[in-house]
Amino acid sequence: MKPPQSFYDFTLQFHQDLDLVHPDWADKPNGRDGLYESFARHFGDQAVRELIVYFKQLHSDPQIDLGTL
Repeated sequence: MKPPQSFYDFTLQFHQDLDLVHPDWADKPNGRDGLYESFARHFGDQAVRELIVYFKQLHSDPQIDLGTL
């Protein structure tokens, strides 16, 4: 299933915003870890756990329609 164009638009904007706040995050070996740690400090570990559960559900279900979420 192909995601809607809005998903791609959001993803592009999200990465551009990340590049502004955390320059070169994608080029660093542990760049994602730094983003997650920053998110955890700001929003708390519970938020990170909730996001992990959410994204695991999205990833594990090939029938999920991202447009309806």
